[in-house]
Amino acid sequence: MTKIRLTELIAPSFYGLHRELKAELHDEVWCKGGRGSTKSTFIMRRGGRGMNFYKTAKWESKRENVLRRDEYLCRECRRYGRTTPATTVHHIYPLEQYPEWKWATWNMLSLCDACHNKMHNRETGELSELGKQWTDRTSPPP
Repeated sequence: MTKIRLTELIAPSFYGLHRELKAELHDEVWCKGGRGSTKSTFIMRRGGRGMNFYKTAKWESKRENVLRRDEYLCRECRRYGRTTPATTVHHIYPLEQYPEWKWATWNMLSLCDACHNKMHNRETGELSELGKQWTDRTSPPP
């Protein structure tokens, strides 16, 4: 079998979209604009299993287990001696980029809404500096 590198097939501007498609986060994708496949100025995504992931019974069960493990307290707040109720379970390594770790308990932590909002840049969807610090501190098992 001949191996073909992703870089030989698509432009770097589409790597993120490729990861999202591989993770089955969208049912449909439209790329419009520009004169060539690497110059699309508009990408529209719709549907997909990823959108419903957080509504599954399996996720609800996993979420409850992680909250219980963390004693229903925000782990970021606990680092500073505060006891804030956790309302969200956060994927340390983002689901869109690391779909293979979406069920890994070591990749999840309980957070309050305020701390969860600090983990992401809401304009770009990328991890914030705080989110990156958690990935730096959390290593995948061997």
